[in-house]
Amino acid sequence: MKLAVIGSCITRDVWGLCNVPPPPPLFFRARTSLATLFSPPIPAVSGHALNFASKFQRECVEAELHKTTIADLIAFRPDALILDLIDERFDILEINGAFVAKSAELARSGVLETPAFADAVVHPRLSEATAKLWREGLRRFADTLAQIRPAQTVLHAGVWAQEYVDLDGARKPFPEWMQIVDRNGPYLSAHNALLDGYFAEIEAALPGVVTLRPPPELVVGDKSHRWNLSPFHYRQDYYIAMLARFREIGIG
Repeated sequence: MKLAVIGSCITRDVWGLCNVPPPPPLFFRARTSLATLFSPPIPAVSGHALNFASKFQRECVEAELHKTTIADLIAFRPDALILDLIDERFDILEINGAFVAKSAELARSGVLETPAFADAVVHPRLSEATAKLWREGLRRFADTLAQIRPAQTVLHAGVWAQEYVDLDGARKPFPEWMQIVDRNGPYLSAHNALLDGYFAEIEAALPGVVTLRPPPELVVGDKSHRWNLSPFHYRQDYYIAMLARFREIGIG
């Protein structure tokens, strides 16, 4: 099975944190958005030296800047495709009619300090401008899937945890202002409401999509998570349960 994942680390970690290799070959792209996937590229930054802490960060940022994801996905021709929307949390930057997700990796790379981004316009994630871009991206993504026709399209409907387990085993609430990228947001309840709307729109736009909704009791953060404390870094039982769900439908 050729598996493609367009989404975030919560899907990648279903295999990684269970110490199980994902089904090869695997196509994985993260730190992007349906609002930006079909944008023109931003070639003006290609000559600048950017900073990356890992191969993963480099691949994410370069694919988002140069808009290679859709062409690469079409060339890959997956048998199964998993969407997860946890990375649909970043604001959108507009540069001369092109759009990129303002991910933490993009910010850390140094690209925002390059001349190409000097006059970038910020469209907040919860704004109507971003909603319009996202819906147009979903329409074009549906057209792309009709072209490549994967046997399975799956929506991993992960959401932001409202609580986490501390190192002493106590359950504690995440603060509403939980900082991910900027001090002004995003906000847990607002983004979970946004995700619920996105899920409904995807189910309407992609006939036959299989939605896997994690049991609410498993959507709990973990202070001891390998990648640090976050509303979408869950306890181990989340990943074990989702691996079983993927296997039930023939993935992994």
